Amino acid sequence: VKADPAGRPQLPPRRSRRPPLPPKQNLFQNRRGKYLRVSPSRGRPAAAEMGCCSSRSSDSPASRVTRWRSTGIVALRDAKLKVVPHEVLQVGNSLRTLDLTNNKIVEVPQEVGTIVNMQRLVLAGNLIENIPANIGYLRNLKILTLDRNRITVLPEELGSLSNLQQLTVSQNSLLCLPKSVGDLCNMLLLNVSDNKLNALPESIGGCKSLEELQANGNAIEDVPSSICNLACLKSLSLNGNKIRQVCASEFIWHL
Repeated sequence: VKADPAGRPQLPPRRSRRPPLPPKQNLFQNRRGKYLRVSPSRGRPAAAEMGCCSSRSSDSPASRVTRWRSTGIVALRDAKLKVVPHEVLQVGNSLRTLDLTNNKIVEVPQEVGTIVNMQRLVLAGNLIENIPANIGYLRNLKILTLDRNRITVLPEELGSLSNLQQLTVSQNSLLCLPKSVGDLCNMLLLNVSDNKLNALPESIGGCKSLEELQANGNAIEDVPSSICNLACLKSLSLNGNKIRQVCASEFIWHL
């Protein structure tokens, strides 16, 4: 042991048990106090550190397909996509959830109708004008989200989605709803707010399980009498329309 000038033993410096932290500018602390690496170019936690299930730029198409098949989830939000990537369609019947929110997709490919095990399809915030008729093959679909697009009409085949529970098509340019909407007997939520509808179809009374109907911001003048058949209805929103009359007091009693 070395001694200092006064003859006292000089102990070696204590070693820190903790490894040195990276520079503060490369760290992000989450709510639990855990530090995550930050991407220097973006100033946000790196995707790999956050456990994102979206596409990673360093991945090959084959590795992405393998990962997506394993999780059953494809989430490609805010990815500036103009088309649905081919590798997404290659996931096939392993796909349960497809989320393509906030892209620039104009067309839904016909192949989407072949992914028959899909349960959740989210296409909000795109430039879509038409929905292919073969969407009716998605018999296991429970949630269909089409808000903030340019859709003017929905196909009659929509009524074949026998397990659909939520259909949201707000902020589009819908002129009418297909009569087949009344075949959606398991639907709990229907949101068609902020479109160009001048009426709701009489067939809507067939939606026996419907609990919430939102049709704000349209040009609806009359509420169909069949709406009185919606015994499970808990919430009806028709603000911002041109409604002249509502059906009999029996309907009010249901609410």
